[in-house]
Amino acid sequence: MKSLKPLVLLLILPLCAAASETVVVSDQLPINVRSGVGTGHAIIGAAHSGERLEVLGQEPGYYKVRTPRGKEGWVLARFVQKEPVARARLDAAQTERDKAVAAAEAAQQALQTLEAEHAALSAAHEQLQAEAVNLRQELQEISSAAASTLEIRARNKDLQQTLADAEAQGQALQGELSARESRRSNMLLGAGILLAGILLGLIVPLLRPRRTSNW
Repeated sequence: MKSLKPLVLLLILPLCAAASETVVVSDQLPINVRSGVGTGHAIIGAAHSGERLEVLGQEPGYYKVRTPRGKEGWVLARFVQKEPVARARLDAAQTERDKAVAAAEAAQQALQTLEAEHAALSAAHEQLQAEAVNLRQELQEISSAAASTLEIRARNKDLQQTLADAEAQGQALQGELSARESRRSNMLLGAGILLAGILLGLIVPLLRPRRTSNW
């Protein structure tokens, strides 16, 4: 059982410490910390406004406390309170206000940054839209040019075919003309020969010597 006492004490002490109460020195001049209850006891220290004192005990009108410097003694209950003093509350409120102002300034800065980013994105979006319009126009022009090129190619092909047909017809006509020229030459040659024969038939008899009469 004796061996369990230290363990029990170790378990109880943190609970007691956690359950300890604190009070705060009021907004007044430093208060005296006395060795006992009553003004007749010796002053062993002082506690300043706003300091937290750990409550060790309580008697009517007095608290037994431990100061932040480790002094243990008694203080008048009317000079301490369980809530933070006005100055501490004011300091806390000022701190919260400063935090709120800083947060508001940070939010304002973030808002300005977002607005600047939004403006930049809007400008970029408008530029992209303008580029898209230009690209559509260029694409339409290219499509029109391509269509014209296809039409020109088709027309050129038709003209080439027409030219080929004309050349073929020309060659056929040239062949027919050559054949007709050959037949004409042959006809002229035959007519010439016939005419020459007729002329010879008329001339030759005239060239024969006439017979003289012996009568």
